[in-house]
Amino acid sequence: MRVGLRFQRPATDGSVGLKPAAMLPPGWCRVLLGGAVLLLVSSAGSPVVVPAPMPRLAPPRLARPLFPGPSVPVRGSGSVVAGDFNADGVADFIYGSLVMLGKADGGFQEVTDLPFNQYDSLRVSALGDFNEDGHVDFVGALDSRLSFFAGDGTGHFAPGQVISTSTPVPLLAADVNVDGHQDLVWSTFADRLEVNLGAGDGTFQPQPTSLVGFISTTLATADFDGDSRPDIVAGTYSDSRLTILKGRGDGLFDVAGTVAATGYIREVVAADVDVDGRPDLAITTEMSDGLAANFQIYRNLGALAFTLRHSFPIGAGPSFMLVEDWDADGRDDFAVVSEYPQEIRVFMSRAGGLEPRPAFRPGTQPSSVVVA
Repeated sequence: MRVGLRFQRPATDGSVGLKPAAMLPPGWCRVLLGGAVLLLVSSAGSPVVVPAPMPRLAPPRLARPLFPGPSVPVRGSGSVVAGDFNADGVADFIYGSLVMLGKADGGFQEVTDLPFNQYDSLRVSALGDFNEDGHVDFVGALDSRLSFFAGDGTGHFAPGQVISTSTPVPLLAADVNVDGHQDLVWSTFADRLEVNLGAGDGTFQPQPTSLVGFISTTLATADFDGDSRPDIVAGTYSDSRLTILKGRGDGLFDVAGTVAATGYIREVVAADVDVDGRPDLAITTEMSDGLAANFQIYRNLGALAFTLRHSFPIGAGPSFMLVEDWDADGRDDFAVVSEYPQEIRVFMSRAGGLEPRPAFRPGTQPSSVVVA
């Protein structure tokens, strides 16, 4: 299958806001470039998980409108994975089985096929220097296999350990046992949390699973209670509750409580919205009838307790949520992608709360979105 990428760049007329691009046929992808912020939207695949913090390429800004740029043909399907794979300060991406290296002029160069079948679907992935050689690696789920791929710093990747033959739903990279190495956390089509501890050499060791009580479809990790041990918040589309899992600091987690939300949970991310040093929760929810949805912020009160602070109506079928400081003011901002209507809503964080911006219509249904 051949698809394409459409690029968008900031306009130069000094105006402010987002400008919709021309309509694209199904099977196309889109890249929105605002300053150094790259937003990739594809019409095939599923969400990519990029561990934070990622290094900034330049101070980001989202003050100028966007307009269509050139298109780049690609092939394959699955998630878009973005990162600086050759350490040149320019964002690159993986789509399907291809590695595309970004160039300073805004174009991309195809480097090579990844060492797997081009028809395999890259479903979820996590970036990081898992073998600690100074190069970006990635862990990806190819159909029913979760595998490690070692980067060499030139945009090439070599296959490594097959970590699991279970299909992960969400996937996180985080140092859950506080030993300085990146670990992997995911949920499968069961009611348990899978943890594999990284050894720092590109290998991972499975740990006893933690009982969640439902099939988690979204995960977020942060030190929510200030004890220097990573915790996890898990949600599922079939329930209106978030489950709080307190980390022991050794890769194991205990259920510590729940947070009731209004509607079924679509996605949850951790972000310090009020800049008080405690990670808050940003979630998207959908009503049971599928006709209404909300973007909500739950403030962290400490001791693993949260309370609703902001709620905004958004388009039905929220599919992705992105967190980035787009105006470089030290506060996390948000972008929410919805299916009905097909739009992207941006919420800028301010001292007094969140400032919603007018909806941006990408012109085609996004099904994979990343920021780099």
